[in-house]
Amino acid sequence: PLQRRAGATVDISWALTVYLAIATALGTAVGALGVCRPGIVLGSSTIVFALGLLFLVRSGRPSPAESVGPLSRAGMAGTLAVGIGVCLFVSAAWLALALPVVNFDSLAYHLPTLAHWVQTGSLEGVDHLGLQRCLPMAHLAMALPSTVVARSDVFASALGLLAHLLLAVSVYQLARRIGSGVAHGILGAALVLTLPTILRSFASVQSDVMLGALFVAALSHWIGYWRERRASHLAAFGLAVALLPGLKTTGLVYAGIALGIAALAHGSVRADRPALVAALRTPLALALSAACAALASVWYLRSALLCGSPFGVATSCVAVDSPQGTAWSWGELFRTTIAAAFRVDRASDWSTARSIALDAIGIAFVTFM
Repeated sequence: PLQRRAGATVDISWALTVYLAIATALGTAVGALGVCRPGIVLGSSTIVFALGLLFLVRSGRPSPAESVGPLSRAGMAGTLAVGIGVCLFVSAAWLALALPVVNFDSLAYHLPTLAHWVQTGSLEGVDHLGLQRCLPMAHLAMALPSTVVARSDVFASALGLLAHLLLAVSVYQLARRIGSGVAHGILGAALVLTLPTILRSFASVQSDVMLGALFVAALSHWIGYWRERRASHLAAFGLAVALLPGLKTTGLVYAGIALGIAALAHGSVRADRPALVAALRTPLALALSAACAALASVWYLRSALLCGSPFGVATSCVAVDSPQGTAWSWGELFRTTIAAAFRVDRASDWSTARSIALDAIGIAFVTFM
């Protein structure tokens, strides 16, 4: 059961994880059934909201006023850290809602795919720039219900704001659960949000930050379950891991890493195994496990139906004026990457790698480390 000793950040992380899972399930369901219309989406959302509110009321979920105590004991450093975090969040909200999307990938196939789904009311496969998009796009399914109702893609960018908020909260939680102080946890989360690669993702509709946020959230909630044995942590961990494969194919790797860490941590304490097995055998846990399996596999089933392969078909334009692409094997694609071309005995390659790392991570973060 959900207990009243949860922290405010736990509430935010738990709520965001559950919301993203519900939004993904709702968008995928109405799109797969071909009934993605405003009336159906609003009706379904209202029913889900009512059921969720009833569940929270009956389970005794704590109010924010009951769980913000630790921040009040952080002193001047904690107050400063909170102020920095609020300023960053306000700035991020402005970037996400006021600035137009200028990211190439977002304009090339993310937004066109979302627009096509809205127009057709289904999750049809779409070709853009000669690229067969049969890859996982759960982040677009998350944005589909709000886009259908609002008839605008502004909420697609706003969804990225939720991803950044989840990332910051999850980094803070994880830092606190491994022994960091309140101020250090908040400053660490603020530092992550100021990384160049994170800042550049605000005005985009991509799944990279969402992937990282859910991965960190999964680790944080597993540590929370390992220490407190709360079912809400276990549920959030399962939902976060289930969402990872649907965002990108690399999400399969991150989901495997999260499950591997969980298995190693749990295997180190044999006395806890009966409690976990008993928790997973309850009807609610079995239903949630089935939902997680569906969330993790639905996009690969779609790719298998549309493209003949669970991992889609990779194509590339052979010329600017060529409307058709030529299928590439995964080996041929790998040979075009930096990882394949990099040579340890070539100084210029190390210089390029250093420049890429500084551009992605930032000089301030390197100096801090």
